[in-house]
Order: sequence, then C-alpha cells, then structure tokens
Amino acid sequence: MRTRKPMIALLTLCLLLGAPAATARSEAEVFEHWHEKAEAGDAEGQFNVAYRYATGKGVERDEAEAVRWYRLAAEQGYARAQHNLAVVYQNGNGVETDPERAYALFREAADAGFEPSRKQVLPARVALAYAYHTGKGVEQNHARAAEHYREPAEAGHATAQYNLGILYKDGRGVERDLATARRLLELAAAQDHDRAKEALAKLPPPPAGAGPRVAFRTLEERVEGERARRRGMAYRDGDGVLQDDAKAVEWLRKGAELGDTEAQAGLAALLDAGRGTPRDQAAAAEWFRRAAEQGHTLAQFSLGAMLVHGEGVPQDVTEGLMWLHLSREESHSSRYLIFRLEGELDEATLAEGRRRAEEWRAGRDGADPLPTPL
Repeated sequence: MRTRKPMIALLTLCLLLGAPAATARSEAEVFEHWHEKAEAGDAEGQFNVAYRYATGKGVERDEAEAVRWYRLAAEQGYARAQHNLAVVYQNGNGVETDPERAYALFREAADAGFEPSRKQVLPARVALAYAYHTGKGVEQNHARAAEHYREPAEAGHATAQYNLGILYKDGRGVERDLATARRLLELAAAQDHDRAKEALAKLPPPPAGAGPRVAFRTLEERVEGERARRRGMAYRDGDGVLQDDAKAVEWLRKGAELGDTEAQAGLAALLDAGRGTPRDQAAAAEWFRRAAEQGHTLAQFSLGAMLVHGEGVPQDVTEGLMWLHLSREESHSSRYLIFRLEGELDEATLAEGRRRAEEWRAGRDGADPLPTPL
C-alpha cells in the first residue's frame, strides 16, 4: 500500500510558504488572482503577492516589491508575513539587515501562535545581542547586548551563555562578576562549547564560599526559587498555612540559594530578627548584600544601616551611605537616615558616599573582546 505521508508533507510545505497546493491555472494567473485580492487590502493576498515577488513565481522577481507587500500584510497582523519579513530583515534581502526589527517581527508572529516563528525567537534575540556586542548593524552597546543575551542564556542557548559569561568576566555592560561568569561558562561548556571550555581554564580559582554577586539562574532554577520563596513567605505570614518561622526560614533559604532576590531579603530579615533561627547578623548582612546587589530596595537600606552602625559587619559609614543613596528614591527610611547622618558627618564623607553610589549606578564599560560568532 502506498503511503500518503510524502504528499501530505508537500502540501503542508506549500501552504506554509504561500504557494498554492494544487492548481490548473498558470503561475501568472495565480499571481493575478492574489494581486487583485492584495489591491483590495486582503492580508492573505498581500502575503501571497509578496511571496511570488520574492520567488519569481508568475511575475518577475522583485525583492523591493516583496518587502512592500510583506510589510502591508504584516501591518495587518498576518503572522506568516511577519515571519517572512523577519527573515528578510535578518538576511538583508532587498533591505539593510536590521536584527532588532527581525527579532520584533519574529516575536509578534510567535505571540500570534505561528510555530515556525516560535522556533526563531531565541536565535533572533541572540543575533540581536551579538549585533550590539560587536556593533555590526547597530551602535555598539554592551549593556543592551547583555540584556538580550540573558533570556536565551537562561533557556540554555550555549552561545548566549558563553558571550554573556565573557561580558561578566570582563565587566563590560554589566558589573564584573567572576562567579556569575564561571557559572555561565560552565553551562556552555557542558554543551561542548569549545571556547567556553578554553575560557574556563583561564579563570582564576574561585575563593572559598564565594557566590555570584549578580545572580544568574536558568529558567528551571528561577521557577523553583519563586516556588520556594512563596512557600516560605506563606509560613512567615501564616497565609493559608499555620504560621511557622522555622519552616519559613527553611523555605526562604532554599529560594535564596536558588538566587531569588525576595527570598534572599526575606531570609536576611528573619536572620537579623532571630525569628525561626538563632539570631545571626553576619549571615543576615551577607544575604542582604546579595539582594542589594540585585537592586532590592529594602535590602539596600538594611545593609546600609548595618554598615553605618557596624551591626553584623565591620563599620563602614561610607559604604553604608552608598547603599542608602541607592535606595533613597524608593525608601523613606533611607532618606530619613541620610538626613540624620548629614547632621553628624563631615562633608568629605557624605560626598564620598554619594560618589560611590553614582559610580555603582553607572557601572563599567569598555572595549570588548570578540564574542563567539553565530
């Protein structure tokens, strides 16, 4: 018995690309059929006219016309047109390459449920990150490169993990963080990424007990961390369960170790207060610091206050001021403590605290080594 699978596959491919499955008419007649619909504003007609201009089916090949009709159909939300136009911008067919536009179109089509675009979203985002990393097609911007590498890296894209790891290693576009760099390079190396293996071999050995200052988590770790944090807060607050500080500490610690910022700050607060565990201000300060370095306002205030007063950490008024300034816009407590300190400290110390806060916000950027190409 003959199988019908090859024919079904061929029909599916034709439908995807825009070619008619079967017709007795000539290619020119088919083009006229779709052109009439396209001129009337029909998105499917516009897509098929664009496809035929792109491939030269029934009409002389014309990339500019293909782009024009793809745009018209894409503007109406026609997912296949959005996808094909993304490919056009990705490859520079009849237009200048535009990785940002390509990524946006793939994302729009994917959000509309178009499966081929869903498969292209992460690679397109890596291509956009690479463009910002190298300055090819866009103005070089390491911070934006890091931003766009992150989602694919979290999803397991080895090249994104490697390139983001290098940015963390060198402190370009992100604050330098060898522990996070190591984590990313290890993830890439585990997928047999040769350059990640080479970079790992050149990293200095990590100090004992070191943890990442800027947490990097895979999607799985993020979900698990959030789940542990929610359970810990439920026990802390007695929300839907019997209130139990010890269980709150247990679950918040799990979330904190998985890099969840809220869990880190929540665990630090319990350690500082001695709720559910013996009071340990040194450990509280360490967890406040990890959350503070990820931008957690309450953690920044708490760490700043501990440093100013020398509670759980060696007293360092200047660094304490830095954290208070970083959180002052969203924290009344920070503003009040700064106000009090302004009446007690000399201007040089106050100015240095402000300067450090500005430097921390600004981060560091500079020349970038060549990343792994796509």
